[in-house]
Amino acid sequence: MVTNIPDVRVGAVMSIVNIASILCNIHMKLIDLINSSDEILNKAGIESPRQNVERMLEKILGMKRVELYLNPNKEISQKEIALLRSLIDRRLNHEPLQYILGETEFYGISFKCDKRALIPRPETEFVVSKGLEIVDNHAGLNILDLGCGSGNIVVAMAVNNPNQSYYATDLSCDAIDLARENAERNGVTGRISFFCGNMFAPVKSKKILFDMILANPPYIREGDFDLLHEQIRKFEPRRALLSGASGLEFIEEMIDHAPLYLKSKGHIVFEVGKGQAGEVRDLIEPAREFEFLESVVDYGGIERVVVLNRL
Repeated sequence: MVTNIPDVRVGAVMSIVNIASILCNIHMKLIDLINSSDEILNKAGIESPRQNVERMLEKILGMKRVELYLNPNKEISQKEIALLRSLIDRRLNHEPLQYILGETEFYGISFKCDKRALIPRPETEFVVSKGLEIVDNHAGLNILDLGCGSGNIVVAMAVNNPNQSYYATDLSCDAIDLARENAERNGVTGRISFFCGNMFAPVKSKKILFDMILANPPYIREGDFDLLHEQIRKFEPRRALLSGASGLEFIEEMIDHAPLYLKSKGHIVFEVGKGQAGEVRDLIEPAREFEFLESVVDYGGIERVVVLNRL
């Protein structure tokens, strides 16, 4: 997640202005619009500029990517050009593409995506994969998504294994509303109980013992906030990212309180940052209520998901 921001030099800005003037044409051919918009974003240092343009045009024109290139001479109306220009302006301000489009894909499922919650990321799919592996061939288990955000973990679990009882909590009531919308969007509303509140507090009175707790917790150190990419700093919810000076405050609290809510032999499956899997090992050794079962390596070779087993 920690990336540097490319500089946009004065000359590049002038070029962007010159290219942008092209988009004021009353009509344009589709391929010319793609190429000119691609150049605008590229000169601004936006990552994967052409893919950004393609995704925007898919939304505006209701066409799939392949159709954009099968119809290169299609004339684009002034209204459609203006819509694209407004989306490009937002992207030039480093607003994440997922927020601009209002949706994203996670674990092969379409999710509504906006500023109420963190953008679901491919690394978090490993939490879902491990969770599904653990509950395979079981039914009637109680599963909690702690700090559910947009609901991507719990909804993906409920879609792929409907035979369990799912629960989800988040400190942000706005995020809970978004998670409910995503559950409805994917037809699993009746399988998930949502609660607004901090950590385990919303389920304390329910007297539920869970078979598994899943989480994508905040794990970035406060001191590293300024190192994050501008689009993360400016647009994504800060409290879903940062977790104290060590980056482990949420994780420590989760592990401390989990024994009150987790069955014996139950699992905690959660995402961690680079180098934090070893720190989690050190955390649980004195407690002796959990064993470090395994870590799961992500696409970049980082220990990304930790699996604990309650003794």
